[in-house]
Amino acid sequence: MHTRPDGTSNAPMRVADAHMDLGIVHARREDPDSAVEQGMAAFDDERKFLSDLVNRAGDLDRVLHQRYHREALAQEFHDRYIVAHAP
Repeated sequence: MHTRPDGTSNAPMRVADAHMDLGIVHARREDPDSAVEQGMAAFDDERKFLSDLVNRAGDLDRVLHQRYHREALAQEFHDRYIVAHAP
């Protein structure tokens, strides 16, 4: 619904929020690989990150840390989150 004919999104922040939400759902359903995949997809947009997206990323980061802190993918997402969170 948010895809233009050329394949780009006409609502990139809305799509990024949806990816974060899906990431949280996957993490809670014990699918850390899909959770990180969705979270990373939210960061794919080259635009400057809005605080709402970074806050949602923090939610996903907390769930991943609580449940999968020993997984390399959880650390990979955490590192990406720290970069997005930095001023």
